[in-house]
Amino acid sequence: MIKITPKISAAIGATKDRIYIRRFEKGKIEDTPAFYNKLVQKSGKSSSNLTEVFKRWYLAYKDNLNYQNYISEINKKFRG
Repeated sequence: MIKITPKISAAIGATKDRIYIRRFEKGKIEDTPAFYNKLVQKSGKSSSNLTEVFKRWYLAYKDNLNYQNYISEINKKFRG
């Protein structure tokens, strides 16, 4: 059985991460740069090149999917 929920959550998370990076670089978000720097380390800066946009979104997606798998492994330990 294929579990689609982690993949959907990872895709939504990747999209939100990339939106945050783009808005932070344009100055629309007044926040400390710690979270921004962490996201940039994982998926790169904002880009206007369509190929780079997809590559960087995919990097964010893979990172979010790894995090979802990590959470599910922790939950399995508590379920018994």
